[in-house]
Amino acid sequence: MRQALIPSIAVLVIVVFAIVLMPARATTVSGPDLSGSCTNSGTGFNAAFTANTLSRVMAWQLNVTFSASAVAPMSYSVSNSFTSNSQIMAKNGTGYYMVGVAMNGGVTYSSSSTTTFFTLNFKTKVYHAQTLFDIATGGPFPSELFGSSFDSLSFNTESGYYGCNV
Repeated sequence: MRQALIPSIAVLVIVVFAIVLMPARATTVSGPDLSGSCTNSGTGFNAAFTANTLSRVMAWQLNVTFSASAVAPMSYSVSNSFTSNSQIMAKNGTGYYMVGVAMNGGVTYSSSSTTTFFTLNFKTKVYHAQTLFDIATGGPFPSELFGSSFDSLSFNTESGYYGCNV
C-alpha cells in the first residue's frame, strides 16, 4: 500500500508545480481578418475587436485606426460582457474610432477564452476597399487596459485587415 501511495503523491506534486509555474498567457488585442472581401462601394460589413484572454480588467479603451478614404464607420456596439453596470463612451474621428468602458463598483472581468470588446459597422467608400485595422498604443488617445486599481495592464496587439488581397 505504501508503494502505491508514493507514485500518487509524486504525480500530484508534479501537477501542482506545473499549474503554479506555468506562465500565464499574454493578452493580445486583435482586429479581424476579413481578407478575401472583394466588395463594391457601399458594402456594409462588421469588424469585431477582441482579446484572446483577459484578467481582472475593470476598464478599457481601444483606439482603432483605419483608412478613412476606403471605409466609413457607421455605428458600434459594445459586447454584452461589458454593457451591464458600466459607463460607455465613444469618439469618432477621421481615420479612427475609440470606444471605452469603465465598469461600476470595482467589478472586474476575466476570461480565458476570446472576448469581444466591441464591433464596428463599416461601409466601403470605394470598389475593392482595403484597410488595416490597427490598435493604436500611442498618441493622444492610446489603447489601454486597466486593472482593479486602475493600474495599466500590459497587452500585445495584432492588426486586422479588410480587403480583397491577403
